[in-house]
Amino acid sequence: MPAFDPALTTEPAHDTTLRAVARICWPQVLCWLGGIAALQVFFLRDWPVPMPWGAMSVHLHPGHVLLEAVSWCSVFLAGSILGGWWWIAARGAGHERAGLGGAAMIVWALLACIDTIGSWIYLAGLAAWIVVAAALTLRHWRARLPCVLAFLSEKRSWNLPFLALWILAFTTSDAIKLSAGPDGWIAAADFLLGRLLNHTFIAAALWLLLAWHERWTPPPANLIAWNLMAMVPLLVVINMLLQLMWGKGIVMLFGELEVGGEFDLHRALRAGGVEVTQQVVALAMAAVVVAVAVFHFCGKLSRAAGHRIHPFGLCALAAVTWTSYQAQQGAGLALKSRAWRWWEMKSSSIRMTPITTPPGIASFDVGFANPLPAVKPQTLAREPDIFLFVVETLRRDALRPDTTPFMCAMRDTDCQRLGETYAASNATHLSWFSILHGRLPLYWEEARQRAEVALLPAALRSAGYRVEARMVADYDYMEMLATNFGKDRQIDLIENLDENSREHLFKTPEREVRMLDRLAQSVESAPPGGRCFITAFDSPHYPYKWSDKFTPPITDYAPNPMFPLRPSADDVRRVQNRYWNSVAWIDHLVASFISKLKAQGRYDDSIIIITGDHGEEFKEEGAWFHCSALNPQQTCVPILIKWPASLGRGPDVKAASHLDIVPSILDALGFDEKTWRALPGMTLLRPREPRTIAMTTHYAGKNGESMMLIRDGWQAAFGWHGYWLPDVPNHIWLERVRSPEGPRDHEPSAAYLPLLRENFPDALETLFTRTEAR
Repeated sequence: MPAFDPALTTEPAHDTTLRAVARICWPQVLCWLGGIAALQVFFLRDWPVPMPWGAMSVHLHPGHVLLEAVSWCSVFLAGSILGGWWWIAARGAGHERAGLGGAAMIVWALLACIDTIGSWIYLAGLAAWIVVAAALTLRHWRARLPCVLAFLSEKRSWNLPFLALWILAFTTSDAIKLSAGPDGWIAAADFLLGRLLNHTFIAAALWLLLAWHERWTPPPANLIAWNLMAMVPLLVVINMLLQLMWGKGIVMLFGELEVGGEFDLHRALRAGGVEVTQQVVALAMAAVVVAVAVFHFCGKLSRAAGHRIHPFGLCALAAVTWTSYQAQQGAGLALKSRAWRWWEMKSSSIRMTPITTPPGIASFDVGFANPLPAVKPQTLAREPDIFLFVVETLRRDALRPDTTPFMCAMRDTDCQRLGETYAASNATHLSWFSILHGRLPLYWEEARQRAEVALLPAALRSAGYRVEARMVADYDYMEMLATNFGKDRQIDLIENLDENSREHLFKTPEREVRMLDRLAQSVESAPPGGRCFITAFDSPHYPYKWSDKFTPPITDYAPNPMFPLRPSADDVRRVQNRYWNSVAWIDHLVASFISKLKAQGRYDDSIIIITGDHGEEFKEEGAWFHCSALNPQQTCVPILIKWPASLGRGPDVKAASHLDIVPSILDALGFDEKTWRALPGMTLLRPREPRTIAMTTHYAGKNGESMMLIRDGWQAAFGWHGYWLPDVPNHIWLERVRSPEGPRDHEPSAAYLPLLRENFPDALETLFTRTEAR
């Protein structure tokens, strides 16, 4: 049901029902298609659109498939209206002549798309087309003015229930974000009032725009436009569900799927252990049908209730709500703290107001240090075998005596005594980058583009080591293999689960058993020393798996890993128990393999490292999974390091990070200190304390905190624009500061740089080449 009945007494009626398709005026369709083609050229060729205030790009978020789709729809709608204008303006000269003008524009746009004409020639032709339409409009303006006034002043039925549903869906989606907002119920109520006014203005403006679109364009255009509108509340509901379950919305999710590469949803789901079944596809199609049905049902209710309004009424509604919103936002400048106003800004993706607040609680111009140590052949003092086990989704507190007795015993008796241990990020490919490169995850995209071997395997191979890597999942996700092992896979052996692998015949736990068997065979095939084995386990990734032959230690677990939307404490506990059992399975595998090393006499003289790539959140801070925040649940991972017997257990260390693994291994083997000295981590064999733990991410959809510094009880969280894009920022801001005594978020902005220099001195020296307050 369209927003307005098409009947007009002063203009030809536009019948927007399906029965009207047979009565389409084809010259009008040609004009409509000509307008769409005219503007789609700018989108397809990525040409800037000349505007009075300067050139404007239609690719506002390049590489983000969802936001690019929104941009495309906007260009489509604008082109549709442009084509409608040409039809209205030119049909006085005859329908056929108007249609020829539309056809000419289609041909002109096609020539531009196939690169037959350049941008300036195309713009000249498009400008001539628009000038003709403008001249014809001015020529007949007296005759058409009564028609326009009649359109604006005549009341017609409109889909009021759907408009109310639209506003309610958007406002409710904003309301659920308040659980993560600052304290203060008055400020929260004011936030909701502002969002209500904002969304009402947008709805009224869109309804007015689409009413005009409906007046000018043929039935196919109206069917497309209104059914697209019908889909919007469905997307908002999906966004709310993602916010409740994962702590981030659909825009962040799609943005994260595309970080540093092409959008590949199937590979992303497969890497995460999620299969797209026929039932899932059927459910998605059913949701679309329901959304369209709700739209038309609301239209039927609206007609039955006699809801009517004229475009002037919509203009008045838009004007009142926009003016009220500006007043509400202006009052917030005086009544709310900078922290509250900034949270409100970053939590509101669409704000129809020029009133803004500076980001964060303080802003800085920075230059990030980018160490790229040179790798040179070296003769090593020691060449022990190195076993690096990276367990997918392994929280630090997953090491519990009741579920992981072997790793707990190994940690307590054989491994270096490390206090707090952290990943360098909250996503698999970013953490692997830090583990093998020894660099901040901020530089992952640069390394992906370079596609060179990471520092650890490169340094080891330069010293004569054989390097082997084995994974039971698709670790070419986000081009991880090229990023860590070079474009041509420049290590001695890589096992990866690509699409053609025969290992797909086996489930993940069985693949892990087979992988360890091959690893054991490789170990046995050569004498001790001079080999590095990198091994990745995947069972603790959602949906948390173990072998059918394994008896899980916890019997009260969720047999179905599907997370309930509003889980009880017992629901969360049972899902988490399932996760503990999957970690217990890994403990069983590691224990079995290391027992073989001991039996062969190869345990004592080896370096053995066991860590998780990141953690997992179980609603502790409102979200499931990982990849949503740099909080302890997603970044605290175990780091177990057993050094060769000749080095002992190593010194006690209060805090360690993934960034310390590369320097520590190279130091233990006797590499020249220049190889690792400039890296942001430290060697755990010669620790400096207190020290700053640093972590970064492109996956901060929950709170926008893209970098975290932790030192001696202090925390500082930072953000920047477009954090989901794999760029290195030169402008960052401080989101919050926590001292051992509590928050320090209400200092004057100028006080924060001295505060950071005092409490994070090593970070400002090693992570940045410059730091200046803005």
